[in-house]
Amino acid sequence: MEGKHKLVKCLIVDDDELVADILQAYIQKLGHWDLVGIANNPLLARQKLLSNSIDVLFLDVELPGLSGIDLLKSLTHRPLVVLISGNKDYAVEGFNLDVEDFLLKPISFERFLKSVNKIETSLIHKSNQEAEDYIQVTENKKTIRLNVNDIYYIESIKDYSRIVLADRQIVTHVPILHFEKTLDPSRFMRIHRCVIVALSKIQAYSATTIDVGIADLPVGGSYKKNVLDLLKKSP
Repeated sequence: MEGKHKLVKCLIVDDDELVADILQAYIQKLGHWDLVGIANNPLLARQKLLSNSIDVLFLDVELPGLSGIDLLKSLTHRPLVVLISGNKDYAVEGFNLDVEDFLLKPISFERFLKSVNKIETSLIHKSNQEAEDYIQVTENKKTIRLNVNDIYYIESIKDYSRIVLADRQIVTHVPILHFEKTLDPSRFMRIHRCVIVALSKIQAYSATTIDVGIADLPVGGSYKKNVLDLLKKSP
């Protein structure tokens, strides 16, 4: 599995030196994991998180000055988190904060490995999602890497397609059918034989037009029922 060969950078935050040493020994057995550091208090943990690219955070709940829960809530951009505690009552609160796993002290190597497997699956899924957020298109013999989140709509021009973004347009020698087949159908919808629209960019709609802010797009007669049914179901 490709994700298992990628170096996973992690940080331990625990003021219990014995627990930190055990986790460090477990991590060293994995080979493809890199322990960036160990922090015994929340302030040091924040510094290490800001100065390093961390994939996984092993975070103790009971910390001096600020709990691991409070530290977690304060993070704007956070890695995958494994919450650690000697009190199983924190498990529910942790999962309500979308932590990846909860480890109850004392932590066995077998239980640690289960957590590692769960984390690596999530990292692979995250990597795949990030890859899916980009497409490559060619314009004037130049290959452009394009974030699909920036696309407002795609318009067919005979054998070409015009990809419309907020600040520019890209014309590529690729038929619109290619984009219909390759873009995520939960994010993009064909609304006309010549138009695909990004669902996230829709601001208003009627039976005949869709407003994406920078343009009003036509809804084709044969597409109208599917388009209206889908938009009425959307939150």
